[in-house]
Amino acid sequence: MDFVKVFHEATPLLLNGLKLTIGIALLAIALGMVIGFLSCIMGMAKNPILRAISAVYVWLIRGTPMLVQAFFVFYAIPQLVKVMTGTAFTLTPFAAGAITLSLNAGAYISEIFRGGIQSISQGQFRAGLSLGMTYGQTMRYIVLPQAFAIWKKRAEGYARFARSPNRFSSSGIFRSFAARHSRSISRR
Repeated sequence: MDFVKVFHEATPLLLNGLKLTIGIALLAIALGMVIGFLSCIMGMAKNPILRAISAVYVWLIRGTPMLVQAFFVFYAIPQLVKVMTGTAFTLTPFAAGAITLSLNAGAYISEIFRGGIQSISQGQFRAGLSLGMTYGQTMRYIVLPQAFAIWKKRAEGYARFARSPNRFSSSGIFRSFAARHSRSISRR
């Protein structure tokens, strides 16, 4: 076969895959930042229950392979919903991938946020309080801007999540999920 002909035929598929990869990576990073920030705030809260929930989430997600998480999200969550509500529930492969990547990104980003906030000297925080600022004002005007500068330096960690969708497509996970999804729709 002629290389030019093969390239010409494969280009639309490759561009479609690139669009899917970029879309799911951006979605995972955006949702992961929200989840990570909430988990970070919970992990630094005074309430021991919130701290424990955050710690277990980060420990569990960072301690299990992403492939196991993907299978859990795609196969177990619909079953749990069915048992709890009694109604059939399925996830599309894209939704399962986005949820898995977002949860995974959230756990790692939570630690990046926590490390950035805890790296700011307690003297900075105390200075804000001694100026008459509230806890929220001190965080907003003194601690978080400095922590944000540290987070930007750790931005290479986000590149990890941009490569994550490729793990699913190269291992055939999306094809496996799509095959199961189409079978479950045809049974209805």
